[in-house]
Amino acid sequence: MEMNIAAPSALPISMWPIPADDACGLRAFEVPEIQVALSGIGRRWLGIDRRLTALKTCPNMIELYGAGYEIASTRWLGEQGSCVAIRFPPALTERLFQRSGAALSFKSQHELFDLRVAQLCRELARESHLGLPNGALFLEGLSIALIGLLLNRYGVDRDQSESTGGTGFTRSQRTRIDDFIEAELGSTLHISLMSALVDLSPSQFSRRFKVSFGLPPHQYILKRRLEVAGAELQKDPKRSIADLAFALGFSSQAHFAQAYRRHTGQTPSAPR
Repeated sequence: MEMNIAAPSALPISMWPIPADDACGLRAFEVPEIQVALSGIGRRWLGIDRRLTALKTCPNMIELYGAGYEIASTRWLGEQGSCVAIRFPPALTERLFQRSGAALSFKSQHELFDLRVAQLCRELARESHLGLPNGALFLEGLSIALIGLLLNRYGVDRDQSESTGGTGFTRSQRTRIDDFIEAELGSTLHISLMSALVDLSPSQFSRRFKVSFGLPPHQYILKRRLEVAGAELQKDPKRSIADLAFALGFSSQAHFAQAYRRHTGQTPSAPR
């Protein structure tokens, strides 16, 4: 039986038991929701898209459910346990986070393990269950921290559907960004500047960049700088390593040498 927890001015939180042997029918998620197993080890079988999917249940395991997601049936078998469920109504999420467009949207995912997210959910459940021993403001702070963490790690643009997952740049956007990075490798490249090229917010830009390029922006730019450095060192063995480091945007020769060694396993003088 589900137990709803009163949490004024914070996210709606509920706790419910994980049965040892039971089944239920259709479950539909009207708003985004996260569930974290607090205890119990067992198996589950979910009816999703006319298929039966076998999953496990164990402490700290996370389930993310996007708005509109449906599970036709659920079957549990194993140890009895408990779970905390936290919902993210769009208007409340934006008000708590005090930022327009901060309503959570994420792709539904099963069997996730993210210790920081699980710890925040556990702390929210504990505070609510004990009657807010640290006050409503503390609970609101935990709610805001959880929203920010989920936005950063799992959030997708609200105009993306459940089936799209993460969306990258269009071909023209990628070309524009790629050309800009290659032309400005020696400059200080800011996310805000690059995101303006394609009319996206910095957070949207960072998510789409990783989908399109396979790495976060700072890691990709560092990788390109080091690749160009290796090619230049082979082409012009007499070129000063210090000059090359500054030309490619490194703060010092030592910083460049350290990054090059970490990336290639060699010192900058090795290509010569």
